[in-house]
Amino acid sequence: MEEYRKRLTNDAKKLFETELPQLCQRFHNLLSEDAFSPDSVPTVKAITQNSCQKLIKDENKPGEEMRIKEKEKREGSGSDEEEFHTPMTSDSELESEPPRKKLKVKHRKKIEHSDDESDSDDATDETVLLECNPHISDMMKRMKPQLRAVIESCNTVKAWVQLQVPEMQDGNNFGVEVQGDMLNEVTGVETKCQAFLQALSLYHLSRAEVASKLAKFPGVKDYAKTLEELDVKEFFSLRLIVREARNLCVSLVDTFRKNMDNIVTPRSHSENILLNIDIRQSKRLQAAIDIHDTRLNVEVASH
Repeated sequence: MEEYRKRLTNDAKKLFETELPQLCQRFHNLLSEDAFSPDSVPTVKAITQNSCQKLIKDENKPGEEMRIKEKEKREGSGSDEEEFHTPMTSDSELESEPPRKKLKVKHRKKIEHSDDESDSDDATDETVLLECNPHISDMMKRMKPQLRAVIESCNTVKAWVQLQVPEMQDGNNFGVEVQGDMLNEVTGVETKCQAFLQALSLYHLSRAEVASKLAKFPGVKDYAKTLEELDVKEFFSLRLIVREARNLCVSLVDTFRKNMDNIVTPRSHSENILLNIDIRQSKRLQAAIDIHDTRLNVEVASH
């Protein structure tokens, strides 16, 4: 237990000296890049628009191919029927072989029916891909490691502060209250960063729902517009998350540095203050007693 306490203390010291300030700087650097700049909004819109147009074009393509194939088959079946009724066929042949003629026509119809089924199967097997917005995906890819680092750092700091809490006593608990406030602040930062990570995953689910509706109803332009607005909204949400995470880390580091004495030694500083107060009060009491004794001696001497 003592070895774990020492290792945890060293880790916490390293966090406040180097790692947390570096995380603050990383978040700040992300906001300074072109990918997180508001000037990138037209790029995000253009990527989504191109994807939607490609989806609508590919979705309409199988229907056109089916219509062309059906037209060709109808023309082909008409030519076969003309073949059967050429003038070179005599009336005796028609009367002598009617079943053969009927069987041949029926066979042609079966072939046509099987071709239609195969064509419909081919049309349904064709899949149309709508890719994720690469600009948004790149932003998420660069944010997630930083958010996970903040969560792990908060978990380490929480464990370290909890081990600094002294045993319960009556009074003189100002330092312990400071430790409780620091634990609440660290827990708040950890919870917010976890919520940020969860929001990143929910974006893909919301986008998939809109994209599936667009693939099913490509003629409804509102779905394409909704997809575009969803990507723009996510862009600004990601930028806001980076700003909020940076501010949380800066505030956490600053608060701990200002209250580090009370966190490390929650009672020694207060005990010294109370000891000094008791000494001063005892000295004043002794001085009052001395003055009283002097007055009594003077009165006795005068009598």
